Amino acid sequence: MNSKTSHAKKTDLLRQEYHSKLYTLNLATLLTEAAQEEVSQKIKSGEIKTKYKLKINQSIAFGIVKDNLSR
Repeated sequence: MNSKTSHAKKTDLLRQEYHSKLYTLNLATLLTEAAQEEVSQKIKSGEIKTKYKLKINQSIAFGIVKDNLSR
């Protein structure tokens, strides 16, 4: 193998990794926003009673999405 072929493969792998991380982050963001909207609706309807504002943890959501996509 010459160095040019080796470099091209490495570049392709880096691009693939970048795009997979971007996809995972976008998916986690969409799911987090949907979950946040659901929680907000349940608070407004009185199904969930709380005096504090509830917020979905994005780090946890990202980890869940990442773990489930790798299966």
